Amino acid sequence: MGTFILRWFLSRTVRQAVDMCRQVRKFIQAQCDLLPPEKIQEISKAARELKGAIMAGEKLDDIRARMKNLEKVANDNLLPYPHGSIRENVEVFLVTGAVVLALRTFFFQPMAIPSGSAQPTLWGITSENLQRKPDARIPRGFERLFQACWMGAHYYYQVAENDGELRIGPRRGEIIVFESTGIPGIIQNTQDIKRLIALGGEHVRIGNDRHVIVNGVRLDASTPFFENVYGFDPKQPPIADHFSGHVNGSVHPGLAALFPNEQAEFVVRPHYCLAFGDNTMNSNDGRNWGDFPEEKIIGKASFVFWPIGGGDHGRSRFGWGFR
Repeated sequence: MGTFILRWFLSRTVRQAVDMCRQVRKFIQAQCDLLPPEKIQEISKAARELKGAIMAGEKLDDIRARMKNLEKVANDNLLPYPHGSIRENVEVFLVTGAVVLALRTFFFQPMAIPSGSAQPTLWGITSENLQRKPDARIPRGFERLFQACWMGAHYYYQVAENDGELRIGPRRGEIIVFESTGIPGIIQNTQDIKRLIALGGEHVRIGNDRHVIVNGVRLDASTPFFENVYGFDPKQPPIADHFSGHVNGSVHPGLAALFPNEQAEFVVRPHYCLAFGDNTMNSNDGRNWGDFPEEKIIGKASFVFWPIGGGDHGRSRFGWGFR
């Protein structure tokens, strides 16, 4: 066995011969229910002769001759194997994926520490504003790649569109998903979904025309993400399950405890958010229970995968096209 292992490492011909035996055995197993027994015996005999020559340490010329014989016998007796390379690669990927999933499910799971609370024992995800360090040097090229792969250091350059606080996250009008735990007035220990209306420090009113006013600016159908919400016919009364803007307590008493009329103003606390539901006539939202902390936000809605059809309520929302 030691001699065979040494020859396998030193001789390419031996490696090819071993691989040929393995492949032929695999084809026989795959086609054993399709081939007659005499053909299987003929192929197996040629494979045993090649394997015996390898194990016996015969000369390379003899091994090559037996390889040609096995190739001829296999081509004459095996059924065609179309797209062999593609099928081999697919099999490798499937096996690798199954092994990775098994290891991740039952043995190991990669975890990222979201803060630096475990330092210096374990290093988590932390950030540093290099703007406060005028002598800081941002690496480039290979050095930057090395730091990213070896040290986990990444560099980002962010520029705000306007002067003020740089905000990275959902924007006004986007549909957000957030944790309900700790928010009074709604069902606890679940996730809720609403449209983001205002951010920390902003002053919010709801006019009798069913339009929200943020810091004195009236939101309408030209405001990004509000094309459908404020695309209603102002001559028609608000209707449940239809886009009807946002209703205050003056338009429909009992729906908006914090916005009883168009003069009532709600100031969103710093680092808090205010969100309303699109179904303004049938929505328990920020008009009643107010704002909630930004850290409650899980993310923004990105794709509707069910239902596919529109049903009785108009066009389908399936996909990325909802607003």
